[in-house]
Amino acid sequence: MGNHKITIAVAVAVVLAIIVFAANQILRNRGEETTASDQNYREQLQMSEINSGWKNITNEDVKRFWAADRDFSEQNVKEQFTGSVVNRDTLQFFRFMDRLFGDAEDLDDAFEKAELYLSSVLPPAQARQMLELYKTYVDYQIYMQENMEDWSITGSTREALDNLARIREYRRSVFGEENADLIFGASEKADEYDIRRRMILADNSMFGFEKERRLAILNEMMWGSETMPYEDNLTSYARYQEKLNLYGRDLSEARSGSEKEAILEKIRRETFTPEELQRLDDTRRHAAYQAQVLDEYYAREKDIRNSRMNQEMKDSLIRDLQNQMFGAQADAFRRQEAITRGLEDALEKTSQDADGARKRFQHLSPEEAVDELNEMMREQQREAAREQ
Repeated sequence: MGNHKITIAVAVAVVLAIIVFAANQILRNRGEETTASDQNYREQLQMSEINSGWKNITNEDVKRFWAADRDFSEQNVKEQFTGSVVNRDTLQFFRFMDRLFGDAEDLDDAFEKAELYLSSVLPPAQARQMLELYKTYVDYQIYMQENMEDWSITGSTREALDNLARIREYRRSVFGEENADLIFGASEKADEYDIRRRMILADNSMFGFEKERRLAILNEMMWGSETMPYEDNLTSYARYQEKLNLYGRDLSEARSGSEKEAILEKIRRETFTPEELQRLDDTRRHAAYQAQVLDEYYAREKDIRNSRMNQEMKDSLIRDLQNQMFGAQADAFRRQEAITRGLEDALEKTSQDADGARKRFQHLSPEEAVDELNEMMREQQREAAREQ
């Protein structure tokens, strides 16, 4: 009966909270139309599309770039680089070669091994072209590592986007614009999307619905009707955490507890599957029930402890109460209570010892305090020896 009442109460609270949140969202939408801002954002993306060249990078190119199980067997290498050594697979192939020659003693040794390997999987002319391109790539990597700190793209600010543009221009100066865009285009498109996405999530000036709309524009401009390839693999929990970030301002500026709960409920309903929601609801109901049981227990325990009965009778009644309310878990509850009391006693003793030490040392000179401390340590050692 108690569980049923709690379930009904939770359901009613959720429904009322969602109604409150929906009403507030409508009011906010009316007062915060940002059509001009959205159009400006689209224009920014269109300009970036022109400058970076990611318009020619398809979703399949990015999916292929992110694929974990790339097969660079001898036959596949020949097929993938038929006609030209520069294509969408070149970057992943060079990373494969980095791992392949990871045990090289130095660069010369690595290049010797690379020459032997390439000669075994590609025709002579292509093997030479690929080796020269790989050497250029290694030099590029060394330069990038030396400047990694200054050209970081891990942040969520405009600086990260500017650094990506600097990296793009450097790549084009090293490999040539056409080759650089072919080799790095897929990774750059993924990086730009990731940076722009982080910028939206980190923008505390926008409410959740504004961020949702801005993310929709970003996705539409960069991926069309699909979604960013690696987002398909995000777990429900990861999506939930991201939603909490999206609605950070809404949560912090919620006008009431019911509105805040409505926001959280909306996020949960949009993020988790029906099965996951059922498990969450069950967990919340169980937690509410457990909290109610504990509140009732501590209230009744307090009445017993405050009564005029002798201590033996109090202890007996408290034990009976624990058995009645916790059943098979009563012993576990008593163990947890004993641990909690032990920790509280230890903290109180530590506090008392600290107060005593301050009073003991406050009138001593530094030299006298050191001598006193050494004497205390020797006394503790003597006590430990006696106990043994």
